[in-house]
Amino acid sequence: MASYDENYDKNITYHAKDYQLEKVLNLIDKLLSTLALPTNNIENNEVEKPIELFIGYLVFDFWIANLDRHHENWGIILGKNQLKFAPTYDHAAGLGSKVSKEEAQKRLTTNDKNYTIKKFVTKAKSPFFNSNGHQLKTIEVVSKLIELYQKSTCYWIDKIASLKKEQFKEILNAVPEQFMDEIQKNFVLELLDENRKRLVDMKEEYCNE
Repeated sequence: MASYDENYDKNITYHAKDYQLEKVLNLIDKLLSTLALPTNNIENNEVEKPIELFIGYLVFDFWIANLDRHHENWGIILGKNQLKFAPTYDHAAGLGSKVSKEEAQKRLTTNDKNYTIKKFVTKAKSPFFNSNGHQLKTIEVVSKLIELYQKSTCYWIDKIASLKKEQFKEILNAVPEQFMDEIQKNFVLELLDENRKRLVDMKEEYCNE
């Protein structure tokens, strides 16, 4: 970002108002468009450019409630003969990682509509800002992606929207208890399903034209 914007302060990782979504998208779309992708396994060549892959990272961030896609959490791989856009990495701030077991249990069982997991996921904020200095929620990031890159965004939305709750429940059940107990698994399951439902709603509104 600092190479692209001489006024950008690379030493500020969090709450950097110059870290604007449209600036990042423009950088990847225009200046990094010739980079190779990290894998050739994407089906039917639906994703051919770094910007199309990065959009997938951001839609995935929305799904898992990853709040940490700052400027050090995407990058370029410097190979011997080729530059590649890096695979997505560092999702440790996702899945409600800072939610305690006690809070998770309360949110799972509460009768207070303002304390449910359904309400919790609506508060997720990304590290991106807009040009007016407003920090974007993860849902606002996806909305802007639909506005600017509808086809690519809908491609990734469809991937997640088509998943079934049972599929990620099976994955969570395979995680050893020493890493996630039953309460934490149930919390994450409901978080993922609520965000999947929100993507289904966006798909129906914007992607089924």
